Amino acid sequence: MDSDLITLQRKLNQFSKELDKFTPEPESVVEFKSKIKALSGLLENVNRKLAS
Repeated sequence: MDSDLITLQRKLNQFSKELDKFTPEPESVVEFKSKIKALSGLLENVNRKLAS
């Protein structure tokens, strides 16, 4: 399996666990947005590799 795909899977699992504990406070929302951007970048990389 491609390393980006493995990384994406691991990070999505971790993100999912954090989402269960998420409390919407200003500081946590900023951190949450940052994590979503990082996951989005990983997903784009995996999509590009799958498309080629």
